[in-house]
This record gives sequence, C-alpha cells and structure tokens, in this order.
Amino acid sequence: MLRTACRSCLLLLTMPKSGPWFYAVKHGKVPGVYNTWPECESQVKGFPKPVFKKFPSLLEAQNFVADEGRASTTKLSPGGTYFNACSPMASPISNHKNIISRTPSSSSNQATLSASRGSPVTLASLNFEVAKMQGTIDRLSGMMEGLSSDVGRILDVVNRIETAAFIAPGMKRNFSSMAREPDDRRERKKAKKEKSNVGGFTGPTFEEDDGVHVYTDGGCFDNGRNGARAGIGVYWGRDDPNNVSEALSGRPSNNRAEIHAAVKAVQVAKQKGIKNLVIHTDSQFLINGITKWIKGWKKNGWKLTTGHPVINKEDFSALDNELPGISVKWVYVRGHSGNPANEEADRLAKLGAEKAGLT
Repeated sequence: MLRTACRSCLLLLTMPKSGPWFYAVKHGKVPGVYNTWPECESQVKGFPKPVFKKFPSLLEAQNFVADEGRASTTKLSPGGTYFNACSPMASPISNHKNIISRTPSSSSNQATLSASRGSPVTLASLNFEVAKMQGTIDRLSGMMEGLSSDVGRILDVVNRIETAAFIAPGMKRNFSSMAREPDDRRERKKAKKEKSNVGGFTGPTFEEDDGVHVYTDGGCFDNGRNGARAGIGVYWGRDDPNNVSEALSGRPSNNRAEIHAAVKAVQVAKQKGIKNLVIHTDSQFLINGITKWIKGWKKNGWKLTTGHPVINKEDFSALDNELPGISVKWVYVRGHSGNPANEEADRLAKLGAEKAGLT
C-alpha cells in the first residue's frame, strides 16, 4: 500500500497541469494577464483583431504580453489560443479591477509587474520563485524514490519471515491459516466473543481439586503450506514418563494438532484409571468445539451454520469417541503468558513437529 502511495505521489508530480491557467491579452480592451477565461473574454470579445493566449505560469503569460512583435491568427475559443494578427499594441490601460498584471513599459529595461493584491513583483523575483518551486519538486521526487526503495526492503524481510514461520502453540493464526481454512473463521470469531466464558465440562462435573491436571498443546511449522510439519505435546509434570512429544500423523495443521494432543491426554488418563481429568489448553477453538459447537454440528449433520462441512469432523469425532467413561474439565490458559506448565507443553509440541518426516 505504501509503495502504491509513493508511485501515486510521483505520478502527481509529473502529470500535465490541469490549472489554474493565466490568460494573457496582448491586444484587447485592457491588455494584461487575467485569472479566468470570462475575464479574458470580456477584454477581447468584440475587439478588432484581438491577440491573446493562455499559459500555465504567470511568467510565460507576462512574457507573451511583453513581446510586442509577434502576431498569429486563429478563431476565438475558450481554449486561450492566439487570435487574429495585429499591429504593435497601444499603451496599456492601468488600474482595471480584474487584471493581474499589466504590460510593461517599452522604455523599461526590467519589466515590473503590478500585482492586484500585493506590492510590485519583478521578473527576477518570479524566476527565483519558480526555481525554488522546481527545487522543492526535485526533493519530493527523491523522497518518493527513497520511500519506494525502503518499502521494497521491508517486503523482502516480511517474505523471509513468512517463509520460515512456525505456528507455535498458543499462536493460532499466521499469514496463511485463515486463507486455507475459511470455514473455521465463523467459529473462531465466535470463540473470541466467548473468551470470558471459555471452559466447561464433558461428562459429570466435579471440583477442580478432585481432578488430575494435564497441559496439552499442538503446533505446526508452515501451517497451511506445502511441507508443513505438526506436532503434539502433553505435559503431566516434570520428568513424568507419561509426557508426550510426537509428530502429528495425517494432515499437518495447527487445529488438528491441538485436538489430537487432547485425544492423547484422554487416552493416557484412561489407561491410568483417572476418572476426573482437568485439561489445560490455550486453544479456544478446541474448548468451544468439544464443549459447545459439537452438539450443533452433530444435529446439523456435521455442517457449519454456513452449510459447509466441518473441516475437523474426523478429529473432533476421535476426541468425542474417547470421552465416554471419563469426566473432563476444560480450562483455557493464555498461550505464552509465562505459565511454566503451558510453556513445557509448547516445547514438547515443537519438538514433536521437528520429528515429522524423520521416521
């Protein structure tokens, strides 16, 4: 966007002039330079053999009026072209209310322009102002070119970051994830609105102190791209033999990794005979999906409210099939917020993703 703006500015600096114009009357009722065509027309219409022309600058218009030896012929038109040839013009008439400047005296070595709203202005001072304006335009052009170059360098950095991006657990979006899984957007927006109410139970409720706590996480390198690698992490405690760090089998994606990390935690808990399990996760998508949305999905034939199929149907079905026989309390923990157990689950998930494709 910045690059486009820079190019637009450069285009404006170089595009042809669209106004205002200066109308020079060389031979008319009141010779001089005028701001508008109606003013100019009133000085030449009905005047025998008028001579006038429009110019993009006051200096050019004044020089045209001062050049008494030139003549040209064409028809009268608002375009401000030359009009019928004439002899050298007569002495100027001064103090007309609409005139910008009058014709310089033939006896003057340096023409003095009488401005209608200021003190006399010399041709030398006008040339100086024009030179200043040109210098400003040149500086602006250089600035635009510099900005364009800077934007190019920034885009190169962004492209390198995007190519090497890892969708770390707790970071649920990247440059491409929203584009690759559009059907989940409505559910993620819903999760954001329900953030303060994230959590719930699957199975009978219980007091949190009566449950066994576990932290799960999932992550994916290059989520949504060719060559993506995903892993799961399940953290029961320091040096616990049941901790899990595995590559995700099947389609690699961040959401699938989150769901299957929970599947693994439930499987291990049931093997250990745990009846009440507290799963801590930084995935609102996982929590809302298994505690709220899945009921509507099943009722609607595993379709979203948009009518599109639920992308993670098989994954949530696998988790749902593991839940009978165990009560789970789902607790949301914000990712990368300094929670040591969540950071460990994050680390295990990343290690699992690094193992993908190595076996």
